[in-house]
Amino acid sequence: MISKRTVCLLVLGGSLLIGYAFGCGEGNGLPVLGHVASYWPLHPGDTWNYTVTHAGTTTTDAAQQVVGAMTILHAESVLPVQQSEDGTPTATLYMAVAPLGGWQIVETDSFSPVAGTNFFRTPLQIPDSLRPGVPSTQQTPCQGTGAGANASTATLTITLQRDTQTVTVPAGTFTGCIQVITMQKVLDSAGNPISYGHGSTRTLYLAPQFGAVKVTDDTGETLELTSATVNGTSIP
Repeated sequence: MISKRTVCLLVLGGSLLIGYAFGCGEGNGLPVLGHVASYWPLHPGDTWNYTVTHAGTTTTDAAQQVVGAMTILHAESVLPVQQSEDGTPTATLYMAVAPLGGWQIVETDSFSPVAGTNFFRTPLQIPDSLRPGVPSTQQTPCQGTGAGANASTATLTITLQRDTQTVTVPAGTFTGCIQVITMQKVLDSAGNPISYGHGSTRTLYLAPQFGAVKVTDDTGETLELTSATVNGTSIP
């Protein structure tokens, strides 16, 4: 069953895609989140496997996110982050290293349940630092094809909700996790949101060195990590 799942885990994410080890104990307070690449790791060959549960049902599906080899897109060196559910491709995000640290989202391609692409003329930023409770909001011109043919602008808001916590999922128990909420919208020239059949708001639980171990979205779906291989380290 292909669900109306979020376009990105990371962000969104992500995967969620969205560096680790800050030396902060649980509940000690995290004034600034820096070195985002450790909580949002991306290396060619990285793979995350999830179980997906749906609100109001006992139905479960299997989702996967895989980072492909570096390529060139819109004159940028990017990593394609390919997502699928039950073996059917759902989306690809093209991520680049931001000049000042963090990640940039250059383009998103949606395949299922609604096909369309969005190229962000100024890449959307996953900043290298976040302060708890202080949203990071961006708006950028974009253009697209398919469902995104009328796209005009895109907005992305990322908020660090709390410092660290412990999260247990099928892949294990992860300490030092941070909770991030992302809101992403693509708008037409009249300011109306364009639907790709996915949720637009998601909560990500990001673990040091492994990234998104749990994701919930505004459609009521939950993704929980079952296994992963990240930068050569496999779990469980």
